[in-house]
Amino acid sequence: MPKIVTSLNKLRYSGRMCPESWELLLTGLSKVRSDDDPLDALQCLSICGPSDTLWQMPTHPEHSQSYRHLAAALARLVVHLADESSAAQILKSLDQHLAGEMDLGDALLSVPAHLRTLVDYDHHSWEFAEVGEAATGAVLMAFYRDPCLSPFLVAEAAAHALGGPETAQARISEVIRDFLSADDPHMPHGPHPANLLSHRPEVTTCHE
Repeated sequence: MPKIVTSLNKLRYSGRMCPESWELLLTGLSKVRSDDDPLDALQCLSICGPSDTLWQMPTHPEHSQSYRHLAAALARLVVHLADESSAAQILKSLDQHLAGEMDLGDALLSVPAHLRTLVDYDHHSWEFAEVGEAATGAVLMAFYRDPCLSPFLVAEAAAHALGGPETAQARISEVIRDFLSADDPHMPHGPHPANLLSHRPEVTTCHE
């Protein structure tokens, strides 16, 4: 059984598919309308690419505890490029949380106070950021309060640290593919967070 399975109907009514991505997905699946057939998230990755696949993650809240692992894996792509000297230790603390050695609150204490307010800010623009700044941002976004959105935010920052979305696409896709192909999903400790989506009946939303 694929690790993450959705359906076209679930994606359509999630409010997270813009018309362009929706048409791309339908065409890639050789379909003309949505249905409830099981859809492996790996298929979404091969058709839509990493950014759209990660943007759809909140439509799978039952896997939210695994997404923190994915966020950490994406952050590892660029942690060595970070301009924050404590970036490696910050990510190590997150790994300790994922291993069940500390709770997330204690891991968050490894983030310097002057950076902690950035963890819950999801409107960063990395386009003109320096490489080190974007890499630090990727590490911080691995702590984002909603683990369903965390991988998308980490990948955004990491992509710019790696030279831009097009340059980074193959490396980011490889990390996501490994995650989606894993036999046994990682299950970090802690409760499942609430699904933050408000479901809407139209395909209207697209990330920028």
